[in-house]
Amino acid sequence: SNGDAKDVNKAIQYYEQAANQGHSDAMHNLGVIYLNGDGIPKDSKRAMHLFQQASNQGHLKAMCSMGVMYL
Repeated sequence: SNGDAKDVNKAIQYYEQAANQGHSDAMHNLGVIYLNGDGIPKDSKRAMHLFQQASNQGHLKAMCSMGVMYL
């Protein structure tokens, strides 16, 4: 439905803002959205960049996501 797309866009907006402020959870969540193309075009390079940034902060899920991408 139309409301879902709006919610996804709003979530992406919040994650982008939080990621830009250095929140590793937001970086990881946004990376997953880009990786899956969840409401936005797939962008594996952007996803990897976000996972890398979060991993640099010691974010374990992001490290796992990067590992999966390398496989």
